[in-house]
Amino acid sequence: SVYVFNRVTYGLLHHIPHPSADVNYDNFGTSVAIDGKYAIVGAPGEEQSGVSSTANDRDGGAVYIYDMTGTTPTNYIKKYDNPSRTSRYNLGFSVDVSGDYAVWGAPYARGTNGRAGFYIHNIVTNTTSLITPPGTSWTANSYFGAQVAIMRNHAVVTAYSYDDTVNNTTDEGIVYVYNTETSALLGTLNNPRTGSLTSNRFGSSVDISEDYFIIGSP
Repeated sequence: SVYVFNRVTYGLLHHIPHPSADVNYDNFGTSVAIDGKYAIVGAPGEEQSGVSSTANDRDGGAVYIYDMTGTTPTNYIKKYDNPSRTSRYNLGFSVDVSGDYAVWGAPYARGTNGRAGFYIHNIVTNTTSLITPPGTSWTANSYFGAQVAIMRNHAVVTAYSYDDTVNNTTDEGIVYVYNTETSALLGTLNNPRTGSLTSNRFGSSVDISEDYFIIGSP
């Protein structure tokens, strides 16, 4: 379940139950975000209709978008199912929303040929762009899309288990910044720490506000 409270009175406004009939292990509410009238909820363990919980394309994940100013704010206005379950899974593991744009990650690559993904979605036009890890030197467990953040025309996505093959480090981490309107890569934020970068997990957490990015490396 997801709960929405009034910021002024602290009173409960809405209880949003999982809209799916089969709720077992869907993890609805693992990730949530709200900005203006739009709220977004991730259910990274959700199976698509007809998919067995033991199938090789299970745990595809789903994202739900709600309009808090609508006549029925507890009913989703959009649902986005994972369109590429055989390539990536746990879609909705991380979500964020800013204005008319929403972002979410599907950080788990399926098998050796799968690619994790990061999605930028225009809520008004209902168009979605898939972004996969840039370059080719990626492992299945780099977790591109594990953490995401958005503010206006800047979206941030992390891969906290990225391995730098040049420096021969594991779980160093890396962060990318994209333009939400064009999906163009704007910049790459590398781990700035000096010394050993192994197991730094740079990008384990991320946020953006005005002119600042903040990134965790626990």
